[in-house]
Amino acid sequence: MRAARLDDHAAILEFWLDLVEHHRRIAPVYASAPNLREVLAAEIQRGSTRSRCRLLVAERAAQRIGFLFAEVEAGASSDDEAGAGWIHELWVAPEERGRGVASALLAEAGAFFSASGVRRVSVRVESGNADALRYWMRRGFGDRARILERVT
Repeated sequence: MRAARLDDHAAILEFWLDLVEHHRRIAPVYASAPNLREVLAAEIQRGSTRSRCRLLVAERAAQRIGFLFAEVEAGASSDDEAGAGWIHELWVAPEERGRGVASALLAEAGAFFSASGVRRVSVRVESGNADALRYWMRRGFGDRARILERVT
């Protein structure tokens, strides 16, 4: 596990696009920007350059196999002077799942949050993504709010 470098950006972009497609298979109404590649590329740049963000890469045998994008949201509430932590994205290559890669990325993000004084960390999970819901709940995450939606 390591911080992403400029030469990782193209691979991370492809991983993120795979993640978006995964979400679309689960929830066909999953929103998409017409210029998705450019939007994600800008987020990758932001994640690599802002001190309140950590863009992490997992490697095995010199191959990139996953990434995690974490951010400290400043002043989330009066109870959280340091802010709240957000795991924006977590993706591991399908053939590498179940080998502890996601847990190792999450541990690195946890160290970043701890060093930042963050006590509350959130992650958004699509309600139809049963595997992800089980993964996060096994790691101590639970419901705080629900977003109800109607498509017309």
